[in-house]
Amino acid sequence: MERASNEYGNSCLAETEHLHEDWELVQQYPLSPSLLALSQVWRSRHRPEYVIAAKGAPEAVVDLCYLTPDRAEELMNRVDEMAADGLRVLGVARAFFPNGTLPPQQHDFDFEFVGLIGLNDLVRPGVAEAVQQCYSAGIRVLMITGDHPATAMNVASQIGLRNAEQCITGPELERMSDEELRNRVRDTTVFARMVPEQKLKLVRALKANNEIVAMTGDGVNDAPALRAANMGIAMGRRGTDVARESRTLVAPGPRTIPAGLEGKDAFRQWNGFFVCLAQGKRQGSHIACRIGLRTPLASCQSGRA
Repeated sequence: MERASNEYGNSCLAETEHLHEDWELVQQYPLSPSLLALSQVWRSRHRPEYVIAAKGAPEAVVDLCYLTPDRAEELMNRVDEMAADGLRVLGVARAFFPNGTLPPQQHDFDFEFVGLIGLNDLVRPGVAEAVQQCYSAGIRVLMITGDHPATAMNVASQIGLRNAEQCITGPELERMSDEELRNRVRDTTVFARMVPEQKLKLVRALKANNEIVAMTGDGVNDAPALRAANMGIAMGRRGTDVARESRTLVAPGPRTIPAGLEGKDAFRQWNGFFVCLAQGKRQGSHIACRIGLRTPLASCQSGRA
């Protein structure tokens, strides 16, 4: 999404004064489970103050801007409309701060809301078919994503996930007791606005239900869940070193289905095993599938996508 935004901006603003290749990045405030937004502090030789740019989940950016309740509600209604159409939505804000010592947190800046970015991240060809193959093999398919719940449910519907209208968000999951979560994961299909700690809690809940769990991931944020799973599957071509070090095996590309699912009946023989598949549509989104396990795991081979 960041690359698409940069390419679009460079195209629209070419040969204008609004591209700043000479600006220096001074500091970055990373996103956190409590604030799903990040800010970058930039220095320009031609300005007496820092310029701060923020982006992230719209609700987080709205919170940074201290908007009035009416304005916040208006914006979030628009976000819901965009997400329901399947768009990935980011909020954007900016602030200025005198040169010198920077504050410890993003909320200390006086942010001005700039706008919303919507990206139509099309589902890759073959994803829906792969999901149906999983169902044909007796596999239950789940989606885990950082996206807005409406976006996630729209995509889940596009790719043919069952119970696509059922969604648990990361904050909702965080408030659940272990027992409630164990019960809810039995029939919930979509998990949205998930952060690393919540992915880890989900993996533990699945294991507490006597499932054998495998998890795919391609970034640092996926490492805790990869380590906790019975099997971690790092996405080979784009996986970070942290993700790859946390894995049991490395999948060869960004779009993977269980090895042996095509052309073999091996997965029809298995009972109680969970595999997470890369959705093939967006980074940070995963599909988990439950299959049986009666033959040794070593009998399968990775590589078919």
